[in-house]
Amino acid sequence: MTRFLLATLGVLLPLVSASETRAQSQLQMNRAASKDLRDAEAEMTRVLALLFKMAESKPRALAKLKQAQSLGRRFAMRTSKLIGRLTSPERTEHVIQCASLSN
Repeated sequence: MTRFLLATLGVLLPLVSASETRAQSQLQMNRAASKDLRDAEAEMTRVLALLFKMAESKPRALAKLKQAQSLGRRFAMRTSKLIGRLTSPERTEHVIQCASLSN
């Protein structure tokens, strides 16, 4: 399991700052972030396929890998729901109203 985590970190850490150019506008930043996300997801898919292939003959490792994949998906789902709630129009309007009351 430790090797899996180290391999994953080794692959993902260089992708954190994968954008070569500095985006200046919000549109450029969004496009750069979208590209970085696509690149990271493609690399994760490739690494995951490689790990599954390595674990084919090892039932215990395969079970752990499947469990980690399931937990990762649950985490991603919860995170996206949280971001959706934090950026909802109702939440934004509430924040604006609170800010105007403090002035």
